[in-house]
Amino acid sequence: MASEQETAGQTAEEKYQTFEWRGNAEWMAYLDNIYPVPAADKLEKYKRKFYRQNVDPTLSLEAPSATTSATATTSATATSPTTSSANQSPTHMSAKLWVPIAQAMLATALVCLLGSILPIRMQRQFSIVSRLLLATGFVAAMVSELGLPKLSLQYWNVAMFNTHLQALIVLVGGIPLRMAVAAYSPAITALIFIAKTRGISHPILTRLALNKPYLEIMVGFVALFSVLLGSTTLIGTVLYWNTLRILYGVNLQTKTAFGRLHQALLTFTGHPRVPPAVRTYYVKFADFVHSKCEPTA
Repeated sequence: MASEQETAGQTAEEKYQTFEWRGNAEWMAYLDNIYPVPAADKLEKYKRKFYRQNVDPTLSLEAPSATTSATATTSATATSPTTSSANQSPTHMSAKLWVPIAQAMLATALVCLLGSILPIRMQRQFSIVSRLLLATGFVAAMVSELGLPKLSLQYWNVAMFNTHLQALIVLVGGIPLRMAVAAYSPAITALIFIAKTRGISHPILTRLALNKPYLEIMVGFVALFSVLLGSTTLIGTVLYWNTLRILYGVNLQTKTAFGRLHQALLTFTGHPRVPPAVRTYYVKFADFVHSKCEPTA
């Protein structure tokens, strides 16, 4: 009872200062989706933004002057996803060995994916090889960050928030669609991994990282319309939407993308020049999509 009263009496700033950042899967996933990775002295504003968005909305985004030294120490001890993940590997050396393997596989996969969309005879072979290399490359990238897979609930709780495992799920879920565009989102993840591990930073890559969830959702919309045209199988579309359902429950960026797209389309269909029937059908369609993506309790 005493500890509960002490916790209740703490201010938002005090709770923020005692928040356990190390090993927090949601924080690691949030930081992993920031590209380029911010320097240690720049992490404070991202941590405050994350805490205010996911823990306590009353926290001020500006650090008070009295706690500047404390927050600077906290920021200095925080590490990037790649660094913290490397520390979880069996040894730091083994993590370094996995990185070039993942780089080689993913780079070759990107070349093969480019070949699959060019007007040449070996399109199908390039598509198959690119997906296989992407899958194995994502496994190698995940191992380089989290270590070898273990029969541990703690390991897989962290792994579910790993960008490369999520990209692998999207890749596998998009295989039945038989559309090259379904591999574009995993390809962006591969490109960002290569750029981050080689220390390359560019605004285009930042925009790609932010728009990746929207691309995954738009592939789902294209698949739904393709079913009506007979160019995509229903089972493939259902599998893909169930893939998004998994991501919707663990990926904050995917959930945000759904909300923004939905609000934009609601605004568009609510325009006076748009027939009311269009808005009615869209709302029904959105409810159907939401039922496929909202995780059950």
